[in-house]
Amino acid sequence: MGDGTFDSPWKGADVQANQFYGKGAISRVEKSLKTKLTLAQKRVVEIEGYVPGYYLDTKGIKTFGVGQTGEYMGGSFLPTFEKMYDRTEDIFGSMIEMPEELQAELVQLVYRGDAKKSHNWVHQFKKGFYKQASDSLLVHREYMDYKKAGTDNSITKRLEAASAVMAKYDGGFGDE
Repeated sequence: MGDGTFDSPWKGADVQANQFYGKGAISRVEKSLKTKLTLAQKRVVEIEGYVPGYYLDTKGIKTFGVGQTGEYMGGSFLPTFEKMYDRTEDIFGSMIEMPEELQAELVQLVYRGDAKKSHNWVHQFKKGFYKQASDSLLVHREYMDYKKAGTDNSITKRLEAASAVMAKYDGGFGDE
């Protein structure tokens, strides 16, 4: 049993007892940061969830706050988000012309590690083939394994949501 510290992270049921998702996570993060989150920040918090301390995720990886691991563990969410936003722009180019909901989905994919320059769906997206990219996104080993097993979870749902938003803009961004 952990106490949510670096040396004694929460595990199992203790994580679940201290974990927030959706609007509850957004509210907790906004309160702890004393600021309102942008749409993209809210999207990341909503689906990553929030744990006010250190914990072991479902794969046994030491994690902090809003799914923060590695070099981002223990720090504030906002600098982590900014680095992920910058990484998103590094992968996709400037997002200023993109609708906010599409920006939010791309950032959440980068945040989780589902978007890399080498991915086929990323190449398709960058060429403007958003429907093809949305379909290719779901050719994802983890996603397909869950679907084959008949499992819908936060991973399948977040990938499907991102895919649906991409497909929505297949004809371009136009006048939203």
